[in-house]
Amino acid sequence: MTGTLTTQTERLTIRPYQLTDFPSWLAQSSVPSSGQPDVAVFTEDWFEAWIAEQQQRAADDLGYCFGVFRTTASDPSGSPITTPGWSSRFSSV
Repeated sequence: MTGTLTTQTERLTIRPYQLTDFPSWLAQSSVPSSGQPDVAVFTEDWFEAWIAEQQQRAADDLGYCFGVFRTTASDPSGSPITTPGWSSRFSSV
């Protein structure tokens, strides 16, 4: 895969997730039954493997997963606005 899959406006950045997003991703995640992420399942190692899987899907042109981040002058990398639901996480082409 070549090129960038990132776009940014004054308020938003839309880009694939990165390893550094884990803390804010976990804070924004929820599991429907409890409203809290299962930290026994959703570990940093799990997140790293999930990102690798998303990168491979994009490289194979099978699907893309993007995070939508609110950007501010004090937080240029952004914090996630929402975490996509499990059923809508993949967008196949």
